[in-house]
Amino acid sequence: MFKRLFEARWVQNLLARYDLKLLERLMLARHDFTARDKLRRVFRRGADPYQYATSPYELTRFERMSGLLTGRRFCSALEVGCAEGHFTRTLAEICDQVTALDLSEAALCRARALVDQPHVEWIQANVRTWQPDKSYDLMVMAEVLYYLPAPTKGPSYEKAFTLFIERLLSRLEPGGRLLLAHGYGTAAELAMREDYGLRVERLGLYRLASERIGDQPHDKGTLFCLLQLFEKPRPNK
Repeated sequence: MFKRLFEARWVQNLLARYDLKLLERLMLARHDFTARDKLRRVFRRGADPYQYATSPYELTRFERMSGLLTGRRFCSALEVGCAEGHFTRTLAEICDQVTALDLSEAALCRARALVDQPHVEWIQANVRTWQPDKSYDLMVMAEVLYYLPAPTKGPSYEKAFTLFIERLLSRLEPGGRLLLAHGYGTAAELAMREDYGLRVERLGLYRLASERIGDQPHDKGTLFCLLQLFEKPRPNK
C-alpha cells in the first residue's frame, strides 16, 4: 500500500512543489528496501536463480556483451549489479582491474568463489547512494537500472535517477566505454530501456552500437534484451 502511495504521481508532484525533502527521503528509502528485500529472497532460493550459467538465452546475452567489448583492453572496469559473477569472469580477462558491485551479499559470496582473482574487488552497496572513489575506462550495467527509482514515475524518482547517473558517469574517463544490457518483455519495458540510452546521450556520451537479442526462439520465451554501447568523448585539444 505504501509503495503504491509513494509512487502515485500526485504524491511526487506534491513533494516537488513543496520541497518536502524528509518525505522524499522516506520514499526513496522505501524503494531501496523493496529492491534489497527482493534480491535477498531471490538469492536465498539457491545458486544461479536466473540460470545465468545454463540458459541458452543468458549465455547468448553474455556472448554478445563480450563481443561489443572486443578489440580493446581496459585498465579499470566497474560492473554494477555483478550478481554471482558470471560476466565478471569475462571482465577479469580483458581488464587490469575490476570493481564488481552488488546489493546482495549472498550473490557476492558465490561470485567470489567463482572468480577468485586478486585484481577483482568486490563491494556490497546500494549503487544509488554509493560514492565511487576512482575513475574507470569501462562501466557495465546489466539487468540493474530497473531496480532504481523509475525516472518516468514522477519528479522525485526523476531527480534520484538523474543524480545517480550523473554521479556515476562523472567517474567514466574520457574515451571510456559504457555498456548497458537490460531485458524486456513488453513495448512499455522496451521504451524504458531505450530511455536509459537517451538519458546517457543527453549527458554527452555518444552511441557506438545498439542491438537486440532474443528474436530467435529460446528458453526464456518472449524475453528480449537491448544492448547499448556508448563512449565518453575526449576533450578537444
